Amino acid sequence: MIFRRNGYDVSVFQPGSAVSTGWRFSHPLDVGPIGPIDGQVSYYHVDFSNRLLTVSSSPQITSLTGAASLLENVGGVTTNGADLEFTLHFAHHFSLYDAVSYNHSVYDNDYRSGTATVATAGKNVVAVPDWMNKFIFAYSNDGFFAQLTGDYIGRRYATYLNDLSVAPMALFSFSSGYTSRALPVLKEGSIQFNITNLTGTRAWDTILATNAAKQFTAYPLAPRQFFVTLTGRF
Repeated sequence: MIFRRNGYDVSVFQPGSAVSTGWRFSHPLDVGPIGPIDGQVSYYHVDFSNRLLTVSSSPQITSLTGAASLLENVGGVTTNGADLEFTLHFAHHFSLYDAVSYNHSVYDNDYRSGTATVATAGKNVVAVPDWMNKFIFAYSNDGFFAQLTGDYIGRRYATYLNDLSVAPMALFSFSSGYTSRALPVLKEGSIQFNITNLTGTRAWDTILATNAAKQFTAYPLAPRQFFVTLTGRF
């Protein structure tokens, strides 16, 4: 592997700066069945410079003889984001957690691969969605517990030039169980049932940018799966 500059200062590798601010809150609402609510709101800005990337010394990805790999400084990444999350308690045994995240990350510079210029300046960072959401609806009462979890992942670009992308997806899971402390031998025992990918969603899980454009590598979500877990404490 060969190290090469790409027009940027590489005296210090991959430094960055970040600014963040936010507000945390907790309020005892006590309005009918609705109990306390707590959460936080935050904003952040990150400047990441001197990003390192392994690129080919030839613009052709495939070659009979191959091409040397170059570790290049390809410039920076700018990120602006905001998060909102809260937990609401109600009806004594129920709670709802929800978190919404906005993250806009873009490349700051173009870079060269062989004799070609890859125009990544202003393009979205690969595999980073602008929007994500997660919720957890939970119930707990006298040893019994149940939880429904949902995750939303927005559109993700799959190449550095953003010509290909992966569609948004929603993924759900469910778990339920019971814990007992009235067992003849064990101090505590529990049984838990879990279902992942509850609705059998078919989508891409992991994305790898193998080319600047026109193709990428991706791995699918695991299918619906069932698990039973038994635990005991002596």
